[in-house]
Amino acid sequence: VKALTAISNNGVLLKPFIIDKIVDSKTGEVVYQGEKTELERVIKQENVNKIKELMRSVINGNSSNSTGYYYYMDGYDFIAKTGTAQVASENGRGYTDETIAGLAGMFPGNDPRVIYYMAIKNQSTGYKERKALVQSIVKNISKYLEIYDESKINTVKLQEYEVESYTNKKVEDVKATINNYGITTVVIGNGEKIVNQYPTKGTKINKIDKVFLVTNGEIKMPNLMGFSMKDVSTLVKLLNIKCEVKGNGFVKAQSIPEGEVLTSDKILTLEFTTYTAPAPTPDTTEEEPIVENPPE
Repeated sequence: VKALTAISNNGVLLKPFIIDKIVDSKTGEVVYQGEKTELERVIKQENVNKIKELMRSVINGNSSNSTGYYYYMDGYDFIAKTGTAQVASENGRGYTDETIAGLAGMFPGNDPRVIYYMAIKNQSTGYKERKALVQSIVKNISKYLEIYDESKINTVKLQEYEVESYTNKKVEDVKATINNYGITTVVIGNGEKIVNQYPTKGTKINKIDKVFLVTNGEIKMPNLMGFSMKDVSTLVKLLNIKCEVKGNGFVKAQSIPEGEVLTSDKILTLEFTTYTAPAPTPDTTEEEPIVENPPE
């Protein structure tokens, strides 16, 4: 947890404390008060940003490229790193068949307020139990700290869709195919054919994801209202532009207006809010995908 404070505190390591305060029961005098203590800078800000980006991909990926995708929660900017450790034998030689499943994370990912660490030593505890544990704690703490308003976010049963290669295909044809599965497309540029895309071919996605299609036309800024941090990270990579963010949740304001031609020297500033998340339409007819052996 101490190490993770360097990520949550923009590169400066903090000294954790357990006791908030000690009060003299007779006089009511506070004889000790725990305080935030900064130790030293151990990571550059640019490296902190990169680590956060990588930790976000652990949760916001899918079964083919992410080890923590089943912890994903629509509307919650939870970033983390998974881990698996073998349990040493009691005699000190070799290992047992047991493993320890770990998850170290923080939220909101952009400006962390909470660090979370879970470690479970139990072969019978599957990913569904770990998922339920993590999600319940993140949701309850978020509600307590008023970080998110869960009532604005619908629960959706998800069905996976495998992305194809759309290079050189017509934009309208691809949009029609993807939208038919209830998945949102974000078209970048005013061309008729596709020259780049995200996610790549073979990636499995669902209704809470977006497919980004870059065309051969002039690149203009799309409307980012309601985009999540994950969506913004994807867009910034595709457009190769610099981006500064304020707040958490979903985009409510953008510095570069929709339709403006983009150049590499422009810096996009986005303001986020926690209570205006556009929720996907619930679908009670589809079942959540079952992963028999999720990666660790």
